[in-house]
Amino acid sequence: RVLFRSIHRSPLKIHRLARHGVTRRQLENQWREATGCTAPAQMLWSRSSTFHRLGTYLRVMEVFSPLINSRGAHKST
Repeated sequence: RVLFRSIHRSPLKIHRLARHGVTRRQLENQWREATGCTAPAQMLWSRSSTFHRLGTYLRVMEVFSPLINSRGAHKST
């Protein structure tokens, strides 16, 4: 997919995080820094895509918190 003519984006990929992997440990550390709390154990799913521009790549990854559901964010108006 082409964004802004010179920026290309790969299709989104869905990932299941390993409970004891490097990515999970990084996530837990960043979650604790941002919130002061321990990351929810149910936080297992993420998605990512790669942006490419002029020979440079940037991978963007989003991790989904199960807390979103518990706060009613899924309700439509």
